[in-house]
Amino acid sequence: LHARMNDAAASPVSTTTFGSSGVTTALAIDRLTSTLYAASASQLSRASIAGSTLSFTSVGTLPATVRALAWSDHYGGPAQGGLYAGYGLPASPVATTPLVAFIPPAMARGTQAFAPAIYFQGTYALTGLSATCSGALLLAQSAGDGLMLRDSADTRLSFEQWTADEFAEVVQLTKGLISPDGEPAGWVIDADVIPAWSRFHPATPDAAAWAVLILLMNDHLTHDPQSLPLVRTILTRYAGLSADGIRPSRNADGIFRHWINPSTGGVKPGWDPEYATMSTMKIVAAAARAAAYAPEDPAIRAAAYEIICGISNWDGYFDFSGRTYLTGLAGGGRDSTSASTGWHESVIFAEQAGIYGSTLGPQISQAWLNRSFWPTGTLVTGRGVTSTSANSVQASFISLYPLLLIDRYRSDAAWQTNILNLRLNHAAWNDDNGPRYYTVFSAGTTKGIWGGYNADSLTSHPGDVATFPSLMAMTAAGASATGEQAAAYHAYRNGARQTFKSGASILYRKSQIDPAYVPDSAGMPDVALGALGLAESLMPGSVAAVLTGEYPSCSCPSDWNSDGGVDGADIEAFFASWEAGEADLNADGGTDGADVSTFFGYWEAGC
Repeated sequence: LHARMNDAAASPVSTTTFGSSGVTTALAIDRLTSTLYAASASQLSRASIAGSTLSFTSVGTLPATVRALAWSDHYGGPAQGGLYAGYGLPASPVATTPLVAFIPPAMARGTQAFAPAIYFQGTYALTGLSATCSGALLLAQSAGDGLMLRDSADTRLSFEQWTADEFAEVVQLTKGLISPDGEPAGWVIDADVIPAWSRFHPATPDAAAWAVLILLMNDHLTHDPQSLPLVRTILTRYAGLSADGIRPSRNADGIFRHWINPSTGGVKPGWDPEYATMSTMKIVAAAARAAAYAPEDPAIRAAAYEIICGISNWDGYFDFSGRTYLTGLAGGGRDSTSASTGWHESVIFAEQAGIYGSTLGPQISQAWLNRSFWPTGTLVTGRGVTSTSANSVQASFISLYPLLLIDRYRSDAAWQTNILNLRLNHAAWNDDNGPRYYTVFSAGTTKGIWGGYNADSLTSHPGDVATFPSLMAMTAAGASATGEQAAAYHAYRNGARQTFKSGASILYRKSQIDPAYVPDSAGMPDVALGALGLAESLMPGSVAAVLTGEYPSCSCPSDWNSDGGVDGADIEAFFASWEAGEADLNADGGTDGADVSTFFGYWEAGC
């Protein structure tokens, strides 16, 4: 049957008979070779499903009627993946002895003599057999009960262990990019590379932002004592407050340079000298989240204030048509050649402009966060995904970034539908194409013939590359997205992890067209979102607790009496407000000792 994503009803492709009984008793599919296995009574056959017709070849005959088949490419330990057949043998005094036979891949594919071994013997008649995504076999028995089979030879991490370990591996990669090769403290290099290479990327605000968010989440989940000191060092560096005086280059409006030479803070030779609004929005988001997460830390607060409040002219990087400008001029103002029509990740910059802008910014923020303002691209009929046009669906990270970072986006029903549609469109593509790994299309390193670094999408995906971080980021949608998390676990069980120079072994990218292809580098912006999505599974509510929330005011919080100076009068004014219950400085919903600590953190820092 054909039952494709937009078929109104299933339609027959061909009808084929095989075997002596004329009754098909069990089916299973090996997706790696596009092979269908079928049983008719005790006869087992196979047929290619690559074309539109089925032509069966005998695999062999089992001693009794086959009741169930299952193919698993990752069951058990080494060399235990393959075809499993459930059947019963005549025996005395019991009428049937339910058995499961193991048929290795070579035997099933006809390159090895057919001589299956009995793998398991049950108690009651076997009625069903299925391979699970967790590397087990699920057996149904006539008594109405089920059995989950695992093998002691399986040494891979369990689903829960892998989830925690995948997050930990990304933390290792993150730490490995913080001044890894003798750079001044606090710079974050944009990407890691394969172990045999030397790192070559500049430092970026983008990598720093994602590093800060990963470290904050790591502190939240594991209370790692290294996390907050590293956050402090990174933000101090990007705020330009490090003792060595090396500051990141910013234009007259405070927009950060994208590619930074760690030795000077200026442009790295050979790289684009652009001042980038998208880089700026990320470090602003990270600074705001750090300030809210660690309100008692004066150095983090001071650095966050310097990063965020060092930016002006927010309105100037949009126009009245809703377009944003991706780069700024050194002397301030937008580069008129960099206009970009949404929808894309600049929604984060738009949200910030709504807070820090004066006139146009708040209007733009409302428009960008109004889903009905934008067109939708459609793969599955009736399931449009917000995009730049009705004819395209963009790289997944564009919809996933705000799922991680914008509370209004996460809580809005229309945007929740957008994420659901993004997931359903990818599920439909996977159903129709049957790739080795569950595939979500997103940005990352790619072969030169596929575009080099490329933002893959459902409507443009050279190389059919599965981008696992975006698959895992969908877990941030909550319990409904456990399927995507399980699909990533399946990729881990099949050996899809890649090791980088930092020593981290993570799920990154795998091609369906060229399975042997190994990306030579992985950027922090393309990796971090996956681990942050998994955090929601590790501790529900983590995204809201760590990654979203209010942005701080750029009025001086320690000038409590607003007289233009920071002195003892501000302490008196603060405590008067505090005693009246009107000094919830850390925005936690109450006025308590934590607000006193927050105030004195500001006051000691001078602002």
